Amino acid sequence: MFSAIFIFTFEITFLDFRRSINQSHMVKNTIFPIWVLFMVLAIGCKKSNNDSVVVNTASQELFPNQIGDKWHYQVIDTTFGGSQDSSVTQYFVDVTIVDTAKILNGISATVWQFKYPDHTDIQYVYQSGDTIKFYGNSVGYRFGQYIFPFVSGAFWEYVSSLPTLPQYVTVTGPADITVSKNLFPGAWRISGPAGGPDTAFSIDNWFENHVGFVKIYFNSYGEFLNVRHNLDWYLINYQLK
Repeated sequence: MFSAIFIFTFEITFLDFRRSINQSHMVKNTIFPIWVLFMVLAIGCKKSNNDSVVVNTASQELFPNQIGDKWHYQVIDTTFGGSQDSSVTQYFVDVTIVDTAKILNGISATVWQFKYPDHTDIQYVYQSGDTIKFYGNSVGYRFGQYIFPFVSGAFWEYVSSLPTLPQYVTVTGPADITVSKNLFPGAWRISGPAGGPDTAFSIDNWFENHVGFVKIYFNSYGEFLNVRHNLDWYLINYQLK
């Protein structure tokens, strides 16, 4: 970059000196250094763009759950709080499977790390028969469960609900969906209500075999909280084993 600017400056000074001798020759010589400057700039920009390219890599497993698996999400967070107007913020979350751990009387689970801009959360994931379960930091609190592999029409309780008021999520699909310019053919949609009184919510998630969750929606419509969050997650890229 410095060399290109120096050439350009020197050429202009030199041509000013010769202007009285040959003005037409000055115009011809001025074009070349300017061209060199723009060429250097273009090369620099091209290198920067190539360095930021991430190649998506699918998993060999239908449900990716290996140490080293990584997903990068964009999150749209809509906040509702009492008499305050709703607000919308956007941020990115990196999800990485970082380890294994013993939970719930010695059950082996993978450790999923959720890295937010200002904090990090942990979830524990393990499979029991055909059921994949997600637990939070306290281990005793279940975030949700999925009956796998997915079959259209299947339904189950996402979290425990009242026996007198069961809440079920349902599977539909497969269907194509485009998320963040990436086409996912044959994705499964898992949606429906969950929770109970004062903790009711709903989900609308899309899952692609060998990739994971490509779109996640959480609606906190029935949570008895001063501040509620509705969350839209969009998969940007992924590197899986």
